[in-house]
Amino acid sequence: ARIYWYYMITMILVYISCENKAQAEKIGAILIKERLAACVQITQPVTSMFLWPPKEHTVTNVEETLLVVKTLETKWEQLDELVRKNHTYDTPEIVAIPATHV
Repeated sequence: ARIYWYYMITMILVYISCENKAQAEKIGAILIKERLAACVQITQPVTSMFLWPPKEHTVTNVEETLLVVKTLETKWEQLDELVRKNHTYDTPEIVAIPATHV
């Protein structure tokens, strides 16, 4: 019989939009040094599109850098706090997705 470890521990992928590559590298290095991430990947450029300001219905395009973090769900709260403390955006985009098949 096979025993799958992911039933006991949930791995998550965390997507963080960063202002630029330097910011993504800084946050990624801190997460790794603090043992809040096993690995990070940095992808750039990423074009983000959204309404801004929201009530004016104007579509805005912004070039950003995407930081993808591989970690465990048990580390989410510390990771979220650390990212908010080191991010330049007032409300950074930090999205966690469970990894069900690894």
